[in-house]
Amino acid sequence: MPRKKSTSVPAKRGQPDPMRIIAEATAAEIGADFLSALVRCMHDAMDVSVALITRGVGDPPVRAQASFSWRKAGTRFPDAYDLEGTPCKLVYQGQQILVPEALWRQFPREAGKEGYCGVPLKSSSGRVVGHFSVFSDLPIADPERAQSIMRIFGMRVEAELRRIENERDREALVSRLSHALERLAHQHQLTRDANAFKTDALGMVAHDLRSPLAAIVSRADFIEQLLQKEAADGKSATAAMLREKLQSSCASITRSADRMEQMIAGLLTQARTEARSISLRCAEVDLADPVRAAIGLNHAAAEAKQLRVTEKVAHGTHIIADEDRLIEAIDNLLSNAVKYSAAGGAILVETGSDADPGFAYVRVSDRGQGLSADDIAQAFQRFQRLSAIPTGGETSTGLGLAIVKAIAEAHGGSVEASSAGKGKGGTFTLRLPLAGPASISPGIKRRR
Repeated sequence: MPRKKSTSVPAKRGQPDPMRIIAEATAAEIGADFLSALVRCMHDAMDVSVALITRGVGDPPVRAQASFSWRKAGTRFPDAYDLEGTPCKLVYQGQQILVPEALWRQFPREAGKEGYCGVPLKSSSGRVVGHFSVFSDLPIADPERAQSIMRIFGMRVEAELRRIENERDREALVSRLSHALERLAHQHQLTRDANAFKTDALGMVAHDLRSPLAAIVSRADFIEQLLQKEAADGKSATAAMLREKLQSSCASITRSADRMEQMIAGLLTQARTEARSISLRCAEVDLADPVRAAIGLNHAAAEAKQLRVTEKVAHGTHIIADEDRLIEAIDNLLSNAVKYSAAGGAILVETGSDADPGFAYVRVSDRGQGLSADDIAQAFQRFQRLSAIPTGGETSTGLGLAIVKAIAEAHGGSVEASSAGKGKGGTFTLRLPLAGPASISPGIKRRR
């Protein structure tokens, strides 16, 4: 193929510098507008035929998908293409690639293209997630200058993509927190209604129990009087009448006792139903989402006590679960860690895959007052207060850990407590099944 005339990257006399062209074209833009303006002005700055900002498809990436692109009129170039056999594949492997001329010789797929320059775009974790590249129909006259331009603006593209991603994450977190606050407000109202109902129910039961109790007491007194009179009358006709009255009084006592037993049994059945029935609305959930939502809910309380909350939470661990219920469970574990930690302490929140195949875990550890052996044995019982005392005057109902246990078991998981002893902090580990064929079906109602 005959050599083509080189494209001119350096500024010509009387013409603006390429760097200035790009800077002026993008100076007033941010976000998607900046990225779109950047690829459009590359032709004016470097006389390229194609400019692309792409995202990788696959892990590791095997295809590139253009998020922003510009093509010179008449130039055909796909928005998505396989990386194999292209210089872009090397860029996705982390290299900065410059081919100033005869690109088609090294990469036959790029027939008709002479010059190429590409730089990788990395996520905040350092993983290559995309690339910024240009193709030219003419050889690049000043390769070093071209590579500098691409590197400088590649860094700006990378920073802008991270900013967009962080903004998206913040918006998602705000949305989840808003939803969680609405849910908590709704649950608070339900709790108030339930408590009001229980108060009324207990009042009615207490009132209703007074009658059978009064009957029992009066019948017992009457029986005592009859027995005394029978002892005085001996075997007279009056004694036979007294025995009949005794039998009638005993039957009345039995009926009153049966009535009381039925009332108490009804209350206990209602209490068991409320404690052990968990309705789930399940879907596939990234475990990091409810964990970070719960951390957000406890941020203010932790900050008020100058507690340092460290998270080792990564996206990508998927489970089938009711996200609202998980937030409730994790929130209980975190609020306990905050409640029983001294000011200036530290809390660690971790997620990962459990050693037990098929399970993931959420682990909350603190450096607070620790747990005794008795505390660990009784930790998840209803209305059970442990030996630790809230450090900031907070209240404790003794229900939080019991709720965590109920939610964990409703999902087919478990929760456990561990501690090296009093004064040595505590760790609570919530285990949940990973998403898979045996996972909970969406909408299932589990009872334990």
